[in-house]
Amino acid sequence: MATAISLKSVTKKFKDFQALNEISFDIQEGEFFTLLGPSGCGKTTLLRLLGGFEQTSTGVIELFDEKIENLPANKRPINTVFQHYSLFPHLTVHENVQFGLKMQGVGKAERIERADEMLALVQLELFADRKPNQLSGGQQQRVALARALAPRPKLLLLDEPLSALDLKLRQSMRLELKKIQQKTGITFVFVTHDQEEALTMSDRIAVMSAGNLQQLGTPSEIYEEPLNEFVANFIGETNLFNINVLDKDENSARVTIQASNEGGANSAPFKVPYFKRLLIGPTAKLSIRPERVLLTHFTEDNEYNLHAIVEENIYMGTDTQYIVRLNTGKQVLVRSQNMTSSQNKFQKGDKVNVAFDVSTARLLRV
Repeated sequence: MATAISLKSVTKKFKDFQALNEISFDIQEGEFFTLLGPSGCGKTTLLRLLGGFEQTSTGVIELFDEKIENLPANKRPINTVFQHYSLFPHLTVHENVQFGLKMQGVGKAERIERADEMLALVQLELFADRKPNQLSGGQQQRVALARALAPRPKLLLLDEPLSALDLKLRQSMRLELKKIQQKTGITFVFVTHDQEEALTMSDRIAVMSAGNLQQLGTPSEIYEEPLNEFVANFIGETNLFNINVLDKDENSARVTIQASNEGGANSAPFKVPYFKRLLIGPTAKLSIRPERVLLTHFTEDNEYNLHAIVEENIYMGTDTQYIVRLNTGKQVLVRSQNMTSSQNKFQKGDKVNVAFDVSTARLLRV
Protein backbone atom coordinates (compact mmCIF):
# COMPACT_ATOMS: atom_id res chain seq x y z
CA MET A 1 0.00 0.00 0.00
CA ALA A 2 1.38 3.41 -1.01
CA THR A 3 1.94 6.23 1.45
CA ALA A 4 -0.51 9.05 0.72
CA ILE A 5 0.76 11.59 3.27
CA SER A 6 4.08 11.72 5.07
CA LEU A 7 4.67 14.26 7.84
CA LYS A 8 8.28 14.74 8.85
CA SER A 9 9.07 16.82 11.96
CA VAL A 10 6.27 19.29 11.21
CA THR A 11 6.04 22.26 13.56
CA LYS A 12 3.78 25.31 13.53
CA LYS A 13 4.22 28.49 15.56
CA PHE A 14 1.88 31.47 15.82
CA LYS A 15 4.20 34.15 17.20
CA ASP A 16 5.18 32.76 20.64
CA PHE A 17 2.60 29.97 20.64
CA GLN A 18 3.73 26.48 19.58
CA ALA A 19 0.64 24.89 17.99
CA LEU A 20 2.41 21.76 16.68
CA ASN A 21 5.61 20.21 17.96
CA GLU A 22 7.69 17.90 15.73
CA ILE A 23 4.78 15.87 14.31
CA SER A 24 5.87 12.83 12.27
CA PHE A 25 3.72 10.02 10.88
CA ASP A 26 2.48 8.50 7.62
CA ILE A 27 -1.06 8.08 6.28
CA GLN A 28 -1.59 5.20 3.87
CA GLU A 29 -3.49 5.45 0.60
CA GLY A 30 -7.15 4.52 1.03
CA GLU A 31 -7.16 4.94 4.82
CA PHE A 32 -9.87 6.52 6.90
CA PHE A 33 -7.49 8.35 9.22
CA THR A 34 -8.65 10.40 12.20
CA LEU A 35 -6.98 13.23 14.09
CA LEU A 36 -8.51 13.08 17.58
CA GLY A 37 -8.07 15.35 20.55
CA PRO A 38 -9.62 18.08 22.71
CA SER A 39 -10.08 21.69 21.59
CA GLY A 40 -6.74 23.44 21.17
CA CYS A 41 -4.70 20.24 20.72
CA GLY A 42 -3.52 21.19 17.19
CA LYS A 43 -5.63 18.80 15.09
CA THR A 44 -7.36 21.53 13.03
CA THR A 45 -4.05 23.37 12.59
CA LEU A 46 -2.56 20.16 11.19
CA LEU A 47 -5.54 19.76 8.85
CA ARG A 48 -5.07 23.34 7.62
CA LEU A 49 -1.38 22.63 6.95
CA LEU A 50 -2.40 19.62 4.83
CA GLY A 51 -4.95 21.71 2.93
CA GLY A 52 -2.54 24.60 2.32
CA PHE A 53 -4.52 27.12 4.37
CA GLU A 54 -1.53 27.56 6.72
CA GLN A 55 2.21 27.22 6.12
CA THR A 56 4.51 25.04 8.21
CA SER A 57 7.09 26.75 10.42
CA THR A 58 9.49 23.84 9.88
CA GLY A 59 9.24 20.30 8.59
CA VAL A 60 8.19 18.49 5.43
CA ILE A 61 4.77 17.37 4.13
CA GLU A 62 4.74 14.92 1.23
CA LEU A 63 1.72 13.87 -0.83
CA PHE A 64 2.54 10.66 -2.72
CA ASP A 65 6.28 11.47 -2.39
CA GLU A 66 5.87 15.07 -3.66
CA LYS A 67 6.74 17.88 -1.24
CA ILE A 68 3.70 20.15 -0.87
CA GLU A 69 4.38 22.25 2.25
CA ASN A 70 5.07 25.33 0.10
CA LEU A 71 2.40 24.60 -2.52
CA PRO A 72 -0.63 26.94 -2.43
CA ALA A 73 -4.00 25.41 -1.59
CA ASN A 74 -5.39 25.73 -5.13
CA LYS A 75 -2.44 23.74 -6.53
CA ARG A 76 -2.93 20.75 -4.23
CA PRO A 77 -5.13 17.78 -5.31
CA ILE A 78 -6.86 18.02 -1.94
CA ASN A 79 -10.41 19.04 -1.03
CA THR A 80 -11.93 19.95 2.32
CA VAL A 81 -15.37 19.53 3.89
CA PHE A 82 -15.68 22.14 6.61
CA GLN A 83 -17.77 22.17 9.78
CA HIS A 84 -19.99 24.80 8.14
CA TYR A 85 -20.77 23.42 4.71
CA SER A 86 -20.65 26.79 2.87
CA LEU A 87 -23.05 25.73 0.11
CA PHE A 88 -24.01 28.45 -2.36
CA PRO A 89 -27.62 29.38 -1.48
CA HIS A 90 -28.47 30.70 -4.96
CA LEU A 91 -27.37 27.49 -6.73
CA THR A 92 -29.24 24.21 -6.92
CA VAL A 93 -27.82 21.05 -5.37
CA HIS A 94 -26.65 19.88 -8.81
CA GLU A 95 -25.00 23.25 -9.53
CA ASN A 96 -23.28 23.21 -6.13
CA VAL A 97 -21.76 19.80 -6.87
CA GLN A 98 -20.63 21.00 -10.32
CA PHE A 99 -19.00 24.16 -8.97
CA GLY A 100 -15.50 22.85 -8.25
CA LEU A 101 -15.37 21.10 -11.63
CA LYS A 102 -16.41 24.31 -13.37
CA MET A 103 -13.57 26.18 -11.64
CA GLN A 104 -11.17 23.53 -12.96
CA GLY A 105 -12.40 24.09 -16.52
CA VAL A 106 -14.12 20.74 -16.87
CA GLY A 107 -16.54 20.65 -19.82
CA LYS A 108 -20.30 20.91 -19.23
CA ALA A 109 -21.17 17.36 -20.29
CA GLU A 110 -18.53 15.84 -18.01
CA ARG A 111 -19.57 18.16 -15.14
CA ILE A 112 -23.16 16.99 -15.39
CA GLU A 113 -22.16 13.33 -15.62
CA ARG A 114 -19.86 13.54 -12.64
CA ALA A 115 -22.35 15.51 -10.53
CA ASP A 116 -24.98 12.86 -11.30
CA GLU A 117 -22.52 10.18 -10.20
CA MET A 118 -21.72 11.94 -6.93
CA LEU A 119 -25.37 12.62 -6.06
CA ALA A 120 -26.12 8.97 -6.67
CA LEU A 121 -23.23 8.08 -4.37
CA VAL A 122 -24.69 10.17 -1.53
CA GLN A 123 -28.27 9.13 -2.41
CA LEU A 124 -29.53 12.62 -3.28
CA GLU A 125 -30.46 12.20 -6.96
CA LEU A 126 -34.08 13.22 -6.25
CA PHE A 127 -32.93 16.49 -4.64
CA ALA A 128 -30.77 17.73 -7.54
CA ASP A 129 -33.01 20.71 -8.37
CA ARG A 130 -33.53 21.91 -4.81
CA LYS A 131 -31.76 24.84 -3.16
CA PRO A 132 -29.68 24.25 0.02
CA ASN A 133 -32.27 25.97 2.26
CA GLN A 134 -34.79 23.30 1.21
CA LEU A 135 -32.60 20.52 2.66
CA SER A 136 -32.12 19.09 6.14
CA GLY A 137 -28.77 19.40 7.92
CA GLY A 138 -27.83 15.82 7.02
CA GLN A 139 -28.73 16.38 3.36
CA GLN A 140 -26.64 19.57 3.24
CA GLN A 141 -23.73 17.63 4.72
CA ARG A 142 -24.01 15.05 1.94
CA VAL A 143 -24.16 17.76 -0.74
CA ALA A 144 -20.95 19.28 0.66
CA LEU A 145 -19.37 15.83 0.58
CA ALA A 146 -20.49 15.23 -3.03
CA ARG A 147 -19.09 18.63 -4.07
CA ALA A 148 -15.74 17.84 -2.46
CA LEU A 149 -15.57 14.37 -4.04
CA ALA A 150 -16.59 15.43 -7.55
CA PRO A 151 -13.07 16.64 -8.62
CA ARG A 152 -11.70 13.23 -7.49
CA PRO A 153 -9.10 14.57 -5.07
CA LYS A 154 -6.21 12.41 -3.92
CA LEU A 155 -6.99 13.40 -0.33
CA LEU A 156 -10.20 14.54 1.35
CA LEU A 157 -10.01 16.53 4.59
CA LEU A 158 -13.05 16.62 6.89
CA ASP A 159 -13.08 19.22 9.66
CA GLU A 160 -15.67 18.06 12.23
CA PRO A 161 -18.40 17.90 9.55
CA LEU A 162 -20.90 16.07 11.80
CA SER A 163 -20.73 18.35 14.83
CA ALA A 164 -23.79 20.43 13.86
CA LEU A 165 -26.06 17.39 13.48
CA ASP A 166 -28.26 15.86 16.17
CA LEU A 167 -27.21 12.59 17.82
CA LYS A 168 -29.30 10.17 15.73
CA LEU A 169 -28.29 11.86 12.47
CA ARG A 170 -24.62 11.91 13.50
CA GLN A 171 -24.75 8.19 14.16
CA SER A 172 -26.30 7.40 10.77
CA MET A 173 -23.93 9.74 8.92
CA ARG A 174 -20.93 7.98 10.46
CA LEU A 175 -21.97 4.81 8.67
CA GLU A 176 -22.65 6.70 5.43
CA LEU A 177 -19.26 8.43 5.50
CA LYS A 178 -17.43 5.16 6.06
CA LYS A 179 -19.35 3.46 3.21
CA ILE A 180 -18.62 6.37 0.83
CA GLN A 181 -14.93 6.33 1.72
CA GLN A 182 -14.75 2.59 1.04
CA LYS A 183 -16.61 2.93 -2.28
CA THR A 184 -14.42 5.75 -3.58
CA GLY A 185 -11.10 4.48 -2.16
CA ILE A 186 -10.08 8.10 -1.51
CA THR A 187 -7.90 8.76 1.53
CA PHE A 188 -9.97 10.54 4.21
CA VAL A 189 -8.40 12.59 7.01
CA PHE A 190 -11.10 13.29 9.58
CA VAL A 191 -10.82 15.74 12.49
CA THR A 192 -12.96 15.25 15.59
CA HIS A 193 -12.99 15.61 19.37
CA ASP A 194 -15.62 12.84 19.62
CA GLN A 195 -14.03 9.57 20.77
CA GLU A 196 -17.00 7.48 19.64
CA GLU A 197 -16.80 8.89 16.11
CA ALA A 198 -13.10 8.12 15.97
CA LEU A 199 -13.46 4.56 17.28
CA THR A 200 -16.37 3.61 15.00
CA MET A 201 -15.14 5.14 11.72
CA SER A 202 -11.36 5.02 11.63
CA ASP A 203 -8.78 2.61 10.27
CA ARG A 204 -6.20 4.40 12.43
CA ILE A 205 -6.28 7.24 14.93
CA ALA A 206 -3.70 9.86 15.89
CA VAL A 207 -4.44 11.08 19.43
CA MET A 208 -3.16 14.61 20.00
CA SER A 209 -2.75 16.89 23.00
CA ALA A 210 -1.12 20.31 23.37
CA GLY A 211 0.47 20.13 19.91
CA ASN A 212 2.01 16.70 20.48
CA LEU A 213 1.23 13.28 19.08
CA GLN A 214 0.36 11.11 22.08
CA GLN A 215 -0.35 7.80 20.34
CA LEU A 216 -0.96 6.41 16.86
CA GLY A 217 -2.77 3.14 16.24
CA THR A 218 -5.92 1.27 15.31
CA PRO A 219 -9.07 1.92 17.35
CA SER A 220 -8.59 -1.31 19.30
CA GLU A 221 -4.92 -0.50 20.00
CA ILE A 222 -5.80 3.00 21.22
CA TYR A 223 -8.58 1.73 23.49
CA GLU A 224 -7.07 -1.53 24.71
CA GLU A 225 -3.42 -0.47 24.99
CA PRO A 226 -3.19 3.24 25.87
CA LEU A 227 0.43 4.33 26.28
CA ASN A 228 -0.10 7.07 28.83
CA GLU A 229 -2.53 8.64 31.26
CA PHE A 230 -3.84 11.21 28.75
CA VAL A 231 -4.84 8.58 26.17
CA ALA A 232 -6.35 6.27 28.79
CA ASN A 233 -8.44 9.13 30.18
CA PHE A 234 -9.43 10.71 26.86
CA ILE A 235 -10.49 7.54 25.04
CA GLY A 236 -13.55 6.23 26.82
CA GLU A 237 -13.57 5.93 30.60
CA THR A 238 -10.95 4.38 32.83
CA ASN A 239 -9.94 3.82 36.44
CA LEU A 240 -6.41 4.98 37.19
CA PHE A 241 -4.53 3.49 40.13
CA ASN A 242 -1.22 4.53 41.66
CA ILE A 243 0.81 1.34 42.03
CA ASN A 244 4.07 0.11 43.47
CA VAL A 245 6.18 -2.01 41.11
CA LEU A 246 7.71 -4.77 43.21
CA ASP A 247 9.64 -6.45 40.41
CA LYS A 248 9.41 -7.07 36.68
CA ASP A 249 10.61 -9.52 34.06
CA GLU A 250 10.52 -9.48 30.27
CA ASN A 251 6.75 -9.88 29.98
CA SER A 252 5.11 -8.80 33.24
CA ALA A 253 5.42 -6.69 36.36
CA ARG A 254 4.37 -7.67 39.89
CA VAL A 255 2.56 -4.74 41.48
CA THR A 256 0.36 -3.63 44.34
CA ILE A 257 -2.28 -0.90 44.24
CA GLN A 258 -1.26 1.86 46.64
CA ALA A 259 -3.50 2.95 49.48
CA SER A 260 -4.84 6.41 48.68
CA ASN A 261 -5.19 7.51 52.30
CA GLU A 262 -3.52 6.81 55.63
CA GLY A 263 -6.23 4.44 56.77
CA GLY A 264 -6.27 2.45 53.51
CA ALA A 265 -4.49 -0.79 52.73
CA ASN A 266 -2.39 -1.73 49.71
CA SER A 267 -3.82 -4.49 47.56
CA ALA A 268 -2.30 -7.96 47.49
CA PRO A 269 0.48 -8.33 44.86
CA PHE A 270 -0.55 -9.40 41.36
CA LYS A 271 1.06 -9.57 37.90
CA VAL A 272 0.09 -7.42 34.92
CA PRO A 273 1.37 -7.41 31.31
CA TYR A 274 4.47 -5.28 30.88
CA PHE A 275 5.50 -3.52 27.66
CA LYS A 276 9.21 -2.75 27.67
CA ARG A 277 8.69 0.55 25.83
CA LEU A 278 7.02 1.96 28.96
CA LEU A 279 10.26 2.25 30.94
CA ILE A 280 8.40 2.03 34.25
CA GLY A 281 10.12 2.86 37.52
CA PRO A 282 9.35 1.78 41.11
CA THR A 283 5.99 3.60 40.92
CA ALA A 284 3.62 3.82 37.98
CA LYS A 285 -0.05 4.03 37.04
CA LEU A 286 -2.43 1.25 36.11
CA SER A 287 -5.47 1.67 33.86
CA ILE A 288 -8.51 -0.61 34.16
CA ARG A 289 -11.63 0.06 32.08
CA PRO A 290 -14.94 0.18 34.06
CA GLU A 291 -16.46 -2.68 32.05
CA ARG A 292 -13.50 -4.91 33.00
CA VAL A 293 -14.11 -4.55 36.75
CA LEU A 294 -16.26 -7.23 38.39
CA LEU A 295 -18.23 -6.85 41.60
CA THR A 296 -19.12 -9.95 43.61
CA HIS A 297 -20.81 -10.47 46.95
CA PHE A 298 -18.56 -9.71 49.89
CA THR A 299 -16.39 -12.42 51.41
CA GLU A 300 -13.31 -12.07 53.61
CA ASP A 301 -11.28 -14.16 51.15
CA ASN A 302 -10.40 -12.01 48.14
CA GLU A 303 -7.59 -12.67 45.64
CA TYR A 304 -6.55 -9.01 45.43
CA ASN A 305 -7.55 -8.02 48.98
CA LEU A 306 -9.83 -5.41 47.39
CA HIS A 307 -13.08 -4.81 49.27
CA ALA A 308 -15.44 -1.92 48.60
CA ILE A 309 -18.64 -0.17 49.62
CA VAL A 310 -21.19 0.72 46.90
CA GLU A 311 -21.69 4.50 46.94
CA GLU A 312 -23.88 4.90 43.84
CA ASN A 313 -26.03 2.60 41.71
CA ILE A 314 -27.10 4.21 38.39
CA TYR A 315 -29.34 2.32 35.95
CA MET A 316 -28.43 3.22 32.33
CA GLY A 317 -30.55 0.83 30.29
CA THR A 318 -28.01 -1.47 28.68
CA ASP A 319 -25.88 -1.48 31.81
CA THR A 320 -25.69 -0.36 35.42
CA GLN A 321 -22.98 2.03 36.57
CA TYR A 322 -21.62 1.58 40.08
CA ILE A 323 -19.37 3.95 41.98
CA VAL A 324 -17.62 2.06 44.77
CA ARG A 325 -15.07 3.07 47.41
CA LEU A 326 -12.19 0.60 47.82
CA ASN A 327 -10.62 -0.29 51.15
CA THR A 328 -7.52 1.46 49.73
CA GLY A 329 -9.57 4.68 49.81
CA LYS A 330 -9.82 4.92 46.02
CA GLN A 331 -13.15 5.58 44.27
CA VAL A 332 -13.75 3.22 41.32
CA LEU A 333 -16.21 3.28 38.41
CA VAL A 334 -17.75 -0.08 37.41
CA ARG A 335 -20.03 -0.86 34.46
CA SER A 336 -22.04 -4.06 34.61
CA GLN A 337 -24.08 -5.12 31.57
CA ASN A 338 -27.76 -5.79 32.27
CA MET A 339 -28.03 -9.28 30.82
CA THR A 340 -31.57 -9.87 32.16
CA SER A 341 -34.30 -7.62 33.50
CA SER A 342 -34.31 -9.57 36.76
CA GLN A 343 -30.53 -9.40 37.25
CA ASN A 344 -29.45 -9.03 40.86
CA LYS A 345 -28.02 -5.59 41.46
CA PHE A 346 -25.93 -4.27 44.29
CA GLN A 347 -27.49 -1.48 46.29
CA LYS A 348 -26.02 1.64 47.83
CA GLY A 349 -24.19 0.69 51.05
CA ASP A 350 -23.57 -2.96 50.07
CA LYS A 351 -20.14 -4.42 50.84
CA VAL A 352 -18.62 -6.08 47.77
CA ASN A 353 -15.44 -7.70 46.53
CA VAL A 354 -13.67 -6.14 43.55
CA ALA A 355 -11.93 -8.25 40.92
CA PHE A 356 -10.71 -7.86 37.34
CA ASP A 357 -8.96 -9.82 34.61
CA VAL A 358 -5.29 -8.83 35.02
CA SER A 359 -4.71 -9.34 31.28
CA THR A 360 -6.93 -6.29 30.64
CA ALA A 361 -5.06 -4.00 33.09
CA ARG A 362 -2.55 -1.69 31.42
CA LEU A 363 0.58 -0.11 32.84
CA LEU A 364 0.96 3.47 31.63
CA ARG A 365 3.93 5.62 30.78
CA VAL A 366 4.42 8.29 33.43
